[in-house]
Amino acid sequence: MSTLVEQMKLLQEANRKLDIAIQEKWCLLPYQPEKANSEFIKINQEFQQLSKDWEQWLRDFESFNIDNKIDLRDQINSILDQMEQFLNQGMGLALALLGRLVEAQQAYERSLNLLANSPGPSEASLKEAMGQLALQRANFDEAEEYFQSAYDGFMKFAVPEAWLKFVNPEDLKKSARLSLEGAARMLDNLAQVALQRGDRETFLQRQLKAIEFANSKDFPRLARSLWLNFYTWQLQWDVRGRLPDILKQKFNELQDMQEGVGSGLETDTLILEAENSIVRGSRSQARKLLNKARGILEKEPHLMDKRWKLHLAFVNYYEWQDDILTAIAHAEAALEAAKHTGVPDLIYQATDSLVRLSALEKATSGHYSRAKKLLDNTIDMLRQIEAGEVLSQALMQRALAYHLPSGNYKKALAELDEAEGYVRTRDLRQLILGAQAAALKMNGQKEAALIKIQQAINLCQEQMLPQGQASAKSYRDLLHQTETLHEAAAILSADLGRVTEAFGWSEKGKTLLLRQQLAQAGQKSQSDTWEIPGVTYNEELQQSLKEESTAFLFFCIGTGRTLALLLDPTKTAPKPFFVDLKETDLQGTKLAKGLWPSSITSENEFVQLLSYLSEKLLKPIADVLQDVMGRCETLYIVPDSRLYLVPFSALSCNGKLLVEHNHCSLALAPSVALWQWCRQRRLAIRERSCMVVGTGHSGKFSFANQARAIMRGCNWKNSPTYLLDDEREVTAEGIWQTAKKHSVLHFSCHGMEEPTTLDTLSALHLVLSNNEKWHAKDVFSHKNELSAELVFLNACMSGRFRLQEGVAIGGFWEAFLHAGATSIIATLAEVHPKDAEQLAQSFYRIWLKGNITKARALQMAQQELREKNTDSFHWARYILIGDCR
Repeated sequence: MSTLVEQMKLLQEANRKLDIAIQEKWCLLPYQPEKANSEFIKINQEFQQLSKDWEQWLRDFESFNIDNKIDLRDQINSILDQMEQFLNQGMGLALALLGRLVEAQQAYERSLNLLANSPGPSEASLKEAMGQLALQRANFDEAEEYFQSAYDGFMKFAVPEAWLKFVNPEDLKKSARLSLEGAARMLDNLAQVALQRGDRETFLQRQLKAIEFANSKDFPRLARSLWLNFYTWQLQWDVRGRLPDILKQKFNELQDMQEGVGSGLETDTLILEAENSIVRGSRSQARKLLNKARGILEKEPHLMDKRWKLHLAFVNYYEWQDDILTAIAHAEAALEAAKHTGVPDLIYQATDSLVRLSALEKATSGHYSRAKKLLDNTIDMLRQIEAGEVLSQALMQRALAYHLPSGNYKKALAELDEAEGYVRTRDLRQLILGAQAAALKMNGQKEAALIKIQQAINLCQEQMLPQGQASAKSYRDLLHQTETLHEAAAILSADLGRVTEAFGWSEKGKTLLLRQQLAQAGQKSQSDTWEIPGVTYNEELQQSLKEESTAFLFFCIGTGRTLALLLDPTKTAPKPFFVDLKETDLQGTKLAKGLWPSSITSENEFVQLLSYLSEKLLKPIADVLQDVMGRCETLYIVPDSRLYLVPFSALSCNGKLLVEHNHCSLALAPSVALWQWCRQRRLAIRERSCMVVGTGHSGKFSFANQARAIMRGCNWKNSPTYLLDDEREVTAEGIWQTAKKHSVLHFSCHGMEEPTTLDTLSALHLVLSNNEKWHAKDVFSHKNELSAELVFLNACMSGRFRLQEGVAIGGFWEAFLHAGATSIIATLAEVHPKDAEQLAQSFYRIWLKGNITKARALQMAQQELREKNTDSFHWARYILIGDCR
């Protein structure tokens, strides 16, 4: 008997060591799941031997005639079951992180079976793990069921008394606290299910509930982690660019909470703040934050997933700096860190960055070949573990990055078809459809390509606000995809000879963007809906064009060429033209730096770019365009979103500037629908009344004096109402109360652009008395309160807005139209005060004579200024948006 007692002590010690080993290996899971899985396999072998040793010991023990033998067997088996259950759950987690989902499911099921006869606190933890596995497979109902059950289980054990049978008395409170923390995690997991479903509204509610729960139960570290997840998502869906300012304030508030949050969480915070700084354009701040995060991780070499995340943040930073080679080096470092973890998703994301960067001009052929080989290896690895949507993304990338450029269309289509088989989420299916359309088009299957694009557009519309719920990575992605798909559909339809259909796709896409950009990311906001009716090319539209003597010229920029659609009021269908301008021609610095250089005297590059755009956009259609302009009073340009800074009046058609055309004048409109909307709001004004604002100085030049000079000699039947800062303080509130009473609003003041502000309604402002900033967002908030037929913003850059993919208009365009104005005259760049004074004075003098449109009056004023200074393009900086009459 004494021998059995000694053996039992040895077995109990082996139990203790194995239990400690299992717990130690669990700590490896978040950072090195591959190593954790290897260690779990070794521990499992030791455990199986230990179980056999215990069974032999029990048989020997039961040979003695001793009471309570059954109780002892039950007790030992219970301990072994708990160890095996914990071990299997750890193996399942490691396998799930490694993408081996089938094996992970088997491990979880073994673990759950071991708990069947004695459910306890471990059951909630296991159901959490099974919920995560279901979420990886996009089985949302199953995931939600598991997480809800886990939440109920954690809450059941959130009181110390519930743990009496399971832990020592001194551990009761600690165990209950862990259960409360688990319940908070389940609220976060339920929020993630809603997000991946595409239900953003429910996601927001659940995530905020999780944060509130963690705060109320005094889990500051968890609350901070949940907050970071929440604001990371918010930053992605911040369509207007408002969040960076909120984040900046929030980061300042959280500085006192840094102590004790842990290296990983502090690194996450720094990276998020750095990415926020990159988005804002704060270069030095981003670099400082990323270097600080790097310093932390140098002391924590085991945090491989954080190293991966940091290197990808550096990729974004150096790509933004146009330092592609350094960005590639960081992508390679991210890949090495990902390989240490063994997590397929991390490996693929790093490879994805390498492939994308290696296709850029500044990369070398060596980079390109290496990236291709890495992608091939990654796809082989993902196939082996049946990695689902990660494999789908990798196959799509290989088809687009390598097969299509090399002309291997059949191979591209085959891989895209295979990729489609792994898709479960709506946003990835939408991307696959777009990729299939591109491959089909290149393969000459245009009808089939158009069908794929239509299917992708339908998926986009299902995700749009407020009608649907979006699951795309970010709202900007969704809007950009919407714009790109509609343009692709227009180009394909025109290619197939269905021109009216092409107009429908282009117009629908542009109008859809107008509606959607007014909806708030993350919530369904009915109050912000802008009622813009759709337009089709029919007899009614053609009659409207005839009545107004108006033509339209649409531009849809594609990956290979640009479609120009000309709407001639005398024709029963639009006329299509394909011009040799592609998307890559407008990327990089051509538009950003070539148009409107910072120095108003240095215009050589600007003139060269005007010549380039004239050659590309107008030369192929010059004869037809000249004929149409000879028969119409107004030509509306509907530019692609990347062409809004182009001064079309300064482009040449058959050797003659468009501004020189004495019969037809120019105006801009984001879509025909918005033009119709402005026409419908046109008021029958018997006597015009004008509010004149003049504030600020430029050196010794007074804008109050400029405002007086502009109005002097104008044929106003009623004297203008002046708000001039040399007479009294001019405030935004005072302007608005006065503006509502007048039909014409004139502003002479400074216009400023805030380079680190992303919001298209906040990036620009006018400067009033005492340097008060009047932002476009302040105007936008007064929906339909104006009855102004014209707002003349005689201020620098007042007609600009931050160019973003998937954004139709912005800045003061959007603000004043939304507030009720029907037309706006504004500037695309800086203007000299004297030139600005002369042009505005000429405009009012001509327009107020009567029987002349605003577009024609502006054109004649531009001609007068041009004649006085033929070397300057200050006259070209003025544009008219909206109703030309």
